[in-house]
Formats: sequence, structure tokens, C-alpha cells
Amino acid sequence: MAGLFTKAVVAVGSLVSLSSCQGDRVKELEAENEDLTAQVTALRSQVEEAQSAAEDVKSKAEEVASASEELQSQTGRLASENWRDVVPDVTSASDEVDSSQAALASSTSDLDDALDQ
Repeated sequence: MAGLFTKAVVAVGSLVSLSSCQGDRVKELEAENEDLTAQVTALRSQVEEAQSAAEDVKSKAEEVASASEELQSQTGRLASENWRDVVPDVTSASDEVDSSQAALASSTSDLDDALDQ
């Protein structure tokens, strides 16, 4: 009977020890899960920033294409109109190309920054 009691005490002690170890492991896994969740949240934010920056680059590229088409249209007028009437419009269109190109360069830089994070 004493042997049975001793075995029961050892079994209970083992269960308590095992329960304690499992509790510690659960806490470790919960902490690890929180860290991973935070990392996922940060990565999602970075992806959203990169997507936004990519859309901005696309928009700016379309503006450059439009400004370039306008410049070509204005310079085409030189073949049929007085150059004195056309030159101010060509100058304006050229300035628009320069401006939209600078905006595209800035957007591209912002995209690079978003991708480097």
C-alpha cells in the first residue's frame, strides 16, 4: 500500500511538473504569436505604402506621356502656322514636360524608399 501511495505521489508530482512546463511553453508560444502578428502588420503596412507609391508613379508616368503628346502637338503646328504664334505654346508645353518629369522622378524616389523599408 505504501508503494502504491508513493507511486501516486510521484505521478501527481509529474503531472504538476508537466503542467507547469506546458504552461510556460504556452506563454512562450503566445508571445511568439504576438511578435509574428506585429511583424505581419508591419509588412502589410509596407506593402500598402509600396502599392500607393507604385500607383503614384503610374499616374505621374501618364502625366509625362500626356505632356509629351501636347508638346509634339504644339511643335507640329510649326509646319502650318506662324512660328511667332506657336513658340509660346511650345515653350509652355515644354515646361509642362519638365514639370511632369520632375514629379515622376520624385514619385520614383518615393517608390524606391517604400521598397527599401
